[in-house]
Amino acid sequence: MSGVHRVFVYGTLRRHASNAHRMLEAQYLCDGKVAAKLYRVDWYPGLVVNGEESLVSGEIFEVETGALHRLDEYEGAEYRRIHVLTHVPGDPQMKVWIYEYIGETANLQAIASGNWLEAD
Repeated sequence: MSGVHRVFVYGTLRRHASNAHRMLEAQYLCDGKVAAKLYRVDWYPGLVVNGEESLVSGEIFEVETGALHRLDEYEGAEYRRIHVLTHVPGDPQMKVWIYEYIGETANLQAIASGNWLEAD
């Protein structure tokens, strides 16, 4: 896998969030939404693609392959990278990589707004 990849970020990697510096070599494309559920894991969120109609807000970036592998390392064993379709004005079928939380969610607080930057 080489070239340029689209990545959807929904938590601390978003612009103006605590780990935005990790996206400095990425090119911001647009805001978007993904059909999923968002949870507060700790000081960071976890997204689970679950077929529900709820939407999670985030941002779409283009990254080079090397940057994508660095994001894989940063996200670690709690997440897996999967392809999903986003809801973006003008391109409702944009396919992006997303990091899905793979831990247990039964005892986690759901973020009803679907927007980590607006979470309490």
